Parts: sequence; C-alpha cells; structure tokens
Amino acid sequence: MQMNGERVNGRGAFCYYRPEFYDRAQNGATIIVAGNMFGSGSSREQAPIVLQSAGIQAVIARSFAFIYDRNQANNGLLGIRMSDDEFYDLAQEGASITLDLDCKTLVCESKTFKFTLDPIEEALLRAGGLLNVYKRYGTSLFRQLQIAADARSSNGTAEVCSIGEDW
Repeated sequence: MQMNGERVNGRGAFCYYRPEFYDRAQNGATIIVAGNMFGSGSSREQAPIVLQSAGIQAVIARSFAFIYDRNQANNGLLGIRMSDDEFYDLAQEGASITLDLDCKTLVCESKTFKFTLDPIEEALLRAGGLLNVYKRYGTSLFRQLQIAADARSSNGTAEVCSIGEDW
C-alpha cells in the first residue's frame, strides 16, 4: 500500500493471498463476499481505504472485526452483515450480485435477500464517510449524523424499490 496525501494505491490489496484481486476489482468484481470476522488483523483505517482504491464498493460478510467495521463505515465503504446460508450457497466466485441501498436488498443469482444497516452507519455511507461529514459540519458532525439518521428512520423505506438497478 502506498499513500500519497489522500491517494492510496490499492494494487497491493490481497496481493499474497489473491494476486489477481486488484485486476478483477478493476474489471468489475466490486463486491467482496466473506465469512466471519472479516477485517481481523486489519484494524487500521487504511484497510477499507485500500479496498476502495482497488475498486471495491461493498463487503458482505457474516461478521466484521470491530475496529475494522468502524473504520469501514467511517471511510464510506458499505459493509453488510449477512448470515443467510442460502446467500452464501449462491454467492460463489463470479456470481452476479446487485445491491439496492434504499430498499436494503441484494439480489444474488435472481434471489432477493434483505439486510439492515445502523442508521448512523447509513448516514456515514451516504455522506461518503466521516471526513466528509467533518469537512461539512465541523464539530457538530455527530449532531448532524444523528439528525440524518433520525430523518431516515422516520421516513421508513423508499416507496419505490427498484431491485434491478445497481447501487
């Protein structure tokens, strides 16, 4: 990983475990499907930033390591907790997955699965991460995140859920 100010080179992501990872992400494989405790041993904030730099838009896992999970949301990378065994049976290498953040659904191989997000986490994602919220609101960022989360919660789900569109 190389950092140059705000620019990060994601070419080194998983380079020892999956040497083809970066090229696959650059060519459209933008969702990681993982098992338990994704991010263990990768607690620094650069871990999700490197994934984003490689082209990753979302990580779906049974669970996340605590510190990684916070850094993932703070940096605006979508993390979805999914425990449904049927999803993992379908989400094999190369499977087609479509996400709809408004409806909190994902479609994998024509099967729809629901997911939930913490309202603050969703507000962070929609803002592009904690740094963007801070740049906009300064020290009132947490108040603004809570306002956004409360507004989203009171509005409920979107009236029209377009399952077929990519997130």
